[in-house]
Amino acid sequence: MEDLTHTPEEKPKITPPVVFDRCPICGGTKRLGLDYMDQLRGEGLLHKDSFKGGMVHQVALVDQAHPPAILAQVVNIKVLYIHWDICGDCGIQYCTKFNCVDTPAQVQMQAPPQGQRRMFNGGMPPFARG
Repeated sequence: MEDLTHTPEEKPKITPPVVFDRCPICGGTKRLGLDYMDQLRGEGLLHKDSFKGGMVHQVALVDQAHPPAILAQVVNIKVLYIHWDICGDCGIQYCTKFNCVDTPAQVQMQAPPQGQRRMFNGGMPPFARG
């Protein structure tokens, strides 16, 4: 485990990936989420290769000053992967692994909300038809 303690005057240099092998509060190593997923794998309800690292939050670090470059997909963005679990001893949610990777920017177009789709399909919303 990387030591991230520091005085307020100095900023730590974090070099991903950072891995926490035990609960930072009680030191416990039992992980509720990972243990439950292992149980589901054993019962055949979850594929053996899914969720190997536990639960993950993904955060794309997008610079809003460069939307044209992102739309043209000519830039790479950094994505934080925050693996987390719940301690089986004290119940605290904590980070088990922190990583940051470069990935090509991808634009996902959103479909219009359901109500707007209905309006376009028939010309008028259902409640306006006589």
